Amino acid sequence: MSLPKPELGDLGEFIAALALGAMGKLEVPGEQVPVDDERARWFIDLLDILLESLSDDVPSDQRARIEQLLTQLRLAAVQE
Repeated sequence: MSLPKPELGDLGEFIAALALGAMGKLEVPGEQVPVDDERARWFIDLLDILLESLSDDVPSDQRARIEQLLTQLRLAAVQE
């Protein structure tokens, strides 16, 4: 099996999954993950720092992917 080359958007998705898990919005089979709003906020802030630090060389589709994830996470955090 050959995995695709990782992209920045994949890193964004990984961080987003950690944030959703901390919010209690991502089920982990066989485990009960405690809600930790402070940790969720930290992951959201981390994703924001990643977005702010991207150079102009980053493809626009990857930048848009991270922006979309950040928007979705912020909405999910408000909907708690």
